Amino acid sequence: MSFTFTIQNKKSMKENSMTLEDVLLLVDDIQAFNLEVQDDEDEDDEEDRLFEPLSNFEFLLVGREGESARGFEVSFEKELRAYVVRFMSPCSLKDWELGLEFIKQLAIECDSRVKDAQGNIYLASNIDYDYKENIESGIKAMAEQAKNHTCTIYGIHHPMSFNKAMFEDLLSSIDMAEAFSTLITNHQNIDAYFAKQQFFSIKRSEEDEDRLKEDDEILGVYTLTQSLPTILPYTPKVEYEESLFVEQDNISKWEIGLVVCNGDEDDYESYETLEYLPYPTFIEKLPKEKYHFIDASYILVKAMSRSDLEDLLTK
Repeated sequence: MSFTFTIQNKKSMKENSMTLEDVLLLVDDIQAFNLEVQDDEDEDDEEDRLFEPLSNFEFLLVGREGESARGFEVSFEKELRAYVVRFMSPCSLKDWELGLEFIKQLAIECDSRVKDAQGNIYLASNIDYDYKENIESGIKAMAEQAKNHTCTIYGIHHPMSFNKAMFEDLLSSIDMAEAFSTLITNHQNIDAYFAKQQFFSIKRSEEDEDRLKEDDEILGVYTLTQSLPTILPYTPKVEYEESLFVEQDNISKWEIGLVVCNGDEDDYESYETLEYLPYPTFIEKLPKEKYHFIDASYILVKAMSRSDLEDLLTK
């Protein structure tokens, strides 16, 4: 579920939009959360992207660090010569407040009115959309889905999973939108590393060993590093952003690598993998006092010492 606002680019008849830098300067202290530097890039590549037009990108996920939960998406439709701002439903109160301020400034910059998904027209100075009702409707819709299975939504930093009990608490709260906003914002700002998935082919096609084939058996891998508080799934599955490349049915097994440091923590070469454990074995051996659930699917593993990690191999 989502809700969009459209702002016509009346100041220019060109198909190109403002640059990313200009977009992010419309409101103080906002940033794009989907412009991460890739492994084969450096920080200069990220800075160079800021001078490209927004129209070169599918969308920007925009928010403010420490305040936003899901942020809001900003894109540019070349055929319409219009900016589109999209809010995922439900998102937090702060996401809406910040997003509507962004829309106001964008409309002023474009000398344009604002049109929402229902056809309502607003002046830049008076965007009085009832976003609290949108949040509550989104929560209720997700609660219906969660009657039979967990539901996962994506924030600015990582996914959050909900179950029936969590929604029952939200639905019974005095202020549903406020309770949801606090819950998801706190979740996105946990001071811990969100472990990334890696995938390796167990059986590769001989003619192309560098690419995964549809019928390959795949090994899914996480890592847990010494002294690093880490968010991990209790039961791993292919995350949404990886599902375009890897199918859950092709995962033959999941493992976790236990990584220790033998010297300078800032030196990549100081780290080594002690051993890989089958993921279910890791969860079984992990002491209960070393982790707790942060939602319906993910756990926060406390910082583990080298001896803690070694203990997992001897139990």
